[in-house]
Amino acid sequence: MLWEKPGGGEPAQTTWDLKEPLTVKWSHVSGEENKAFCIYLTNRVDYPPVTELVLRYAVMGRDEVTIPPSGPMEIPINCNYRLWASACGDPETIYAETELFCIDIRHNGDL
Repeated sequence: MLWEKPGGGEPAQTTWDLKEPLTVKWSHVSGEENKAFCIYLTNRVDYPPVTELVLRYAVMGRDEVTIPPSGPMEIPINCNYRLWASACGDPETIYAETELFCIDIRHNGDL
């Protein structure tokens, strides 16, 4: 499994507004089509570390999924995040991880 850049954008750093959905894409190798996994939002730079389940049971053969808005989380707002495609219930069993990206939560007054 190989992630494409989250959000599919070309800017130097992708930003995910947690109040918006995020479409993620990947490619897989033959034989992985039916493999199920979960997607976790992770941050291993800041303390305490973050591991939040953001999508349960994606199927590798789909090569694309939209993660629904997670809404506010009690986590640092910065650019130290990755998505992990991991075994469901065992996020430390990582099949693939994205490059670093930013998260944000825009409030109505910020627009």
